[in-house]
Amino acid sequence: MHRSLRCPTPFRLLPAVCATMSVASLALAQSLVADLVPGPRSTLLASVGPIAGVPGAALFAAADPVYQSRLWRTDGTPAGTFPVSTGGPSALQVPSFVWNGVAYYKGSSFVSGNGLWRSDGTPNGTYPLRTDIALPPSTHRGFATGPGGRLYFFATDPAHGTELWSTDGTPAGTSIVIDLRPGPASMLGTEPWRLEMMQAGPWLYFRASHDGGTPRLWRTDGTEANTAMVVPGVGGYQPNAMADLGGVLIYASDEPSGVRGPLWRTDGTPAGTQQVTQGPVAINLANDFAVANGRYIFTVFLSSIGYELYSTDGTTVFGLGDRNPGPANFTPGQFVTLGGFAYFTATTAAHGTELWRSDGTAAGTGLVADVVPGPTSSSITNLTVANGALWFSAYDPTFGQEPWRSDGTAAGTVPLGDLYPGPAPSMPISFVAAPNGVLFRGDSAELAGTAFFVADGSTTATRLQPPAMADAAIDGLAASRGRAYFTAKVAATGREPWSSDGTPGGTQMLVDATPGGADSLVSAFVDYRGETWFLARSRLWRTRGTAATTSLAINGEFSQLSRAGDWLYLTTSGAVLRSDGTVAGTTTVFNPPGTLVFGVAPHGDQIVIAAGANTYQISLFRNDGTPGGNRLFFTANANGFGNLENFTLDDHTIWVADRAQVGGVSMHRVFALPATSANLVNVYQAAEGDPLFNLLFLSPFATRLTTFAGECYFSTAADRELWRTNGTAPATILEVRPGPLGCAPNSFVAGNGYLWFSADDGSNGRELWRTDGTMAGTSMLDVVPGPGGIAPSGLARLDDSSLIVFEGSGPDGAEPWVSDGTLGGTYQLADLRPGPASSFPRFGAVAGNDWLLVADDGVVGAELRHVPVASLGGTLARSFGHPCFHPGGHSMSIAARGVPSLGNTTFAFELHGAEPVTFAGLLVGFGMADLPLPAGCRLWVDDPVLLVSFTNGAGGTSVGLAIPPDPVYLGTPVAGQFLALDPPGGPAAFALTGGLSILVGN
Repeated sequence: MHRSLRCPTPFRLLPAVCATMSVASLALAQSLVADLVPGPRSTLLASVGPIAGVPGAALFAAADPVYQSRLWRTDGTPAGTFPVSTGGPSALQVPSFVWNGVAYYKGSSFVSGNGLWRSDGTPNGTYPLRTDIALPPSTHRGFATGPGGRLYFFATDPAHGTELWSTDGTPAGTSIVIDLRPGPASMLGTEPWRLEMMQAGPWLYFRASHDGGTPRLWRTDGTEANTAMVVPGVGGYQPNAMADLGGVLIYASDEPSGVRGPLWRTDGTPAGTQQVTQGPVAINLANDFAVANGRYIFTVFLSSIGYELYSTDGTTVFGLGDRNPGPANFTPGQFVTLGGFAYFTATTAAHGTELWRSDGTAAGTGLVADVVPGPTSSSITNLTVANGALWFSAYDPTFGQEPWRSDGTAAGTVPLGDLYPGPAPSMPISFVAAPNGVLFRGDSAELAGTAFFVADGSTTATRLQPPAMADAAIDGLAASRGRAYFTAKVAATGREPWSSDGTPGGTQMLVDATPGGADSLVSAFVDYRGETWFLARSRLWRTRGTAATTSLAINGEFSQLSRAGDWLYLTTSGAVLRSDGTVAGTTTVFNPPGTLVFGVAPHGDQIVIAAGANTYQISLFRNDGTPGGNRLFFTANANGFGNLENFTLDDHTIWVADRAQVGGVSMHRVFALPATSANLVNVYQAAEGDPLFNLLFLSPFATRLTTFAGECYFSTAADRELWRTNGTAPATILEVRPGPLGCAPNSFVAGNGYLWFSADDGSNGRELWRTDGTMAGTSMLDVVPGPGGIAPSGLARLDDSSLIVFEGSGPDGAEPWVSDGTLGGTYQLADLRPGPASSFPRFGAVAGNDWLLVADDGVVGAELRHVPVASLGGTLARSFGHPCFHPGGHSMSIAARGVPSLGNTTFAFELHGAEPVTFAGLLVGFGMADLPLPAGCRLWVDDPVLLVSFTNGAGGTSVGLAIPPDPVYLGTPVAGQFLALDPPGGPAAFALTGGLSILVGN
């Protein structure tokens, strides 16, 4: 039996609560329910993006349990590894550029939008500079420092296309340099994927096309007036491989014939542009050249000697020898520069492909190390300079492809360990400077996936992450009959259904539906006829919350479970079945030939079915629970373009959103089907807008629908603002942020008489908002003044309480927050993972008088935790258990009248559905129970007191429980259950309701 805080009698029988209850006993606390998989867990999953260094740390993008991608930082230690934003690079092939200790990159976040982002490795220093522009898909040499102490880059917006931009590192100081090709057309020319920039002397040089044709060489001092083409003729075509050689630009210019052309030099004027080499230069890749020791080192192809190494001081060309004698290719590549030498990979018959270096002279060119002795190649890749050393990936027949380090000598070229034991490769990539060495990523045998490693060159590289999957991977928290139900993945059993009453002893796996370590597909915990029902391994199960009470109900192949009225509904790939939980009581009600069922939603005593031939032709049907009771009321566009985006329903109306072609224009639409109408009502229709604009900024933004106070609220990609409609008239807008970006509202939840949501008004960052449906009643809780915002996400109502919970981001990282609807009552619950690292809370259910959530404290990992609801100050009133009645008698119910808040002297327990004018009584106590009684009934109240009453002519009654205003009563739990004399159908007997649990709050 679960016992709560004990007091002898309810409020109305005592002038004060017993002395054991005090405000101090309700101090804010949270604790672990159970570490289902002992030990820490990996916060970083296998999906990792580009990495770059900032002072004292490295930045990278990685997936986590909540967000698809975030920007993280690390100093090479687990404790120093944590997220700094809710957005990561929007394209994993895009590198960042570090300038003045700040990383600039192509970023993406639903909270703040896409565009040019910056990060100094701190949460407050990570934000977008511009979200109305987008960086091109390729940014090779797409960033460069230049005149005026500014950073230059290529960017796209709907008005100008792709052009040259610059920034001083602030949003206000980020602007276009010149619209070289006026209007929305881009200046990228015939090779839009190749972007090049380089500063030499007073000029920034770049490749561009003012007419859409072949790109030419241009230069600028950062102003539109001094931006010009360098040379109009030969010597300026397809410029590439740019380098600064003592204030003069050296570059290769491809001739109009298509031959990769010679090297040129320029001071930015036509007169100062001269050809350096006469024959074609073999610069095949972006890093097939380097500048070292005052020389530009490059490759040339001659039929007599193949690809060999040359250099120039800008005037004279020097051959560095036939290193692979005869026509065989030396093929230098992967050039990097360190300490006056260019390091590169090259091939010879004697050594295979290995590491070489050159200072631009024949005498200073030679082999660094033969990693795999003899003619076998070591397959060196990812050659990188960091912290005064060379880092690279190399192949060894015994250990596979593993990380290496070199100081430029044979003796100083050493492996960093066999990170993936045996000949299997760890495939290290993306080396970047860390405080004392280098950070990189590669494959881990222990993780069976990608991991981060750190090395200082003196010891074997070590994996940065703690062991993977050392958490229970908890999902699907749901409340049912006073308990929390969820799925958890444990190595011995795989993913299976679990239940918890909020205590370690009351947390257990219900069944290993797929025996062994394999996962069971678990879904849909549903209350039905006094039990909780769910699907596991595609079969229907029933439980009372323990392993002993869990049993298989129907052995079938089901994909979805729901309840409507007094029936369960089960779906298969092509049918919907109505069931009472038994095989004999299961009937097919929907099974059209050639139709796939995508989902079922309850609508009162009926259901709404989404089905169709494919995902582009989904139709919605309403079914009354009988085989012949199917009514088609909506069909998505059947032309292969339009699609059903979303639908939701309340007690009176079904709301549908789609995206379809209307007169050749892509439209976002919202329809209503009121219960009193036979036809859909079109309440909203808006054109999607410029396709490029939507592709860059709005493509992830599907229409969101939610219901509140009998109306539908929604936001679409057409304008990203909040709209409302009652279903009988066109929708009206509640505009928070005028303009094309909109406020991007999301995470809708109703509570305390408001609809709550997360939004960005363009001035205060993303904050918590609420609306009563009017513009005057739409306001922001500006928790963090200024442009930062707390970026609330995952808003949820705390079960039946008066509180809103959400994840908020601040100096402590992403942590759980609570709000009672006031600015003063909106606060961070706790820093569950101390410091700037995040606990990534996921909110779930209330079990007993505790709120359960999943959060990662960095010690035991992402496990189930609980917080006493009383410590949050919220009220709570919810049903648990189930009723029982004499055969032929009444099925009664219990409910709360009013909110159990301090000072509510009219609060009462109400009885409905009993025998008219008969004896009734309220069993009331300070704790919940589950004790068996005769005739299959159960007592749901611990140590109850009976308060006598009589039903009225309608079979109802109420028993008041006046709640004093004294704060000493805050957090008091009370449980109630009605009984009533129920004579019909047999001798005198009593029927009982289920239980009702309340918690006194503010």
